[in-house]
Amino acid sequence: MRERFKSVRRDVQRGLLCKLFLRQGDWRSAEEVWNSFDNNRDRFGVALGRQIYELKAEDQKLSLVERQRARDEAAFLDPDLTDTALIHLYD
Repeated sequence: MRERFKSVRRDVQRGLLCKLFLRQGDWRSAEEVWNSFDNNRDRFGVALGRQIYELKAEDQKLSLVERQRARDEAAFLDPDLTDTALIHLYD
């Protein structure tokens, strides 16, 4: 059991650290932590990623292109847009 769940504790700690950076407005550090997750595409990882990209999109120090790219990434991580089952419903 310990072997099966060994990465869970590390991911929980990283998730909490990521949330701390987000609350501090530090999207760069949050993104660095988020990229270190074993799986940042689960529900929790996607929600954190969306918050990171939304915060990044508001950073006036970035170019308009970088901010738009961050908005696009945030939209891509939106749970309503990531469910591709509906796309194939009418095939």
